[in-house]
Amino acid sequence: MVSDRAEEALETLWVRRVEQEEPACPAEEIADEGIINELQAAGLVRRNGAKLVLTDLGLEEAAMRELVRCDLLQNKLVEDIRAQTPTVAEQVHVRHIVLNTEDEAKAALENAPQEERSALESFIAQMESQLKSSGAN
Repeated sequence: MVSDRAEEALETLWVRRVEQEEPACPAEEIADEGIINELQAAGLVRRNGAKLVLTDLGLEEAAMRELVRCDLLQNKLVEDIRAQTPTVAEQVHVRHIVLNTEDEAKAALENAPQEERSALESFIAQMESQLKSSGAN
């Protein structure tokens, strides 16, 4: 297994090989010598002068192209989904008071501050109106 940075460098080499049909990549494109050494130690690349060449891991060209094509499609799909996913959503703050009887509810309403009482009475009237219009008792 290689590090995330080495994996990104390897992907760059694969994409370059498939999309641009270049079998080698200038080593300076993978600026970090530590990453190059890591990829060489894993047997994934070799140096050819000033260039890096992907080693043949037994994959035929068509199979390698299909792997890279699928990876590119997956990356595109993730980008599209992220672009369509909202980062902000409507939120509601709700308080719920449960009382055992209607008398307890009326007493709590009478003891509520005027501003809350007005809002509650308005809400109750609205709910009663909806119940009547829907035919519920």
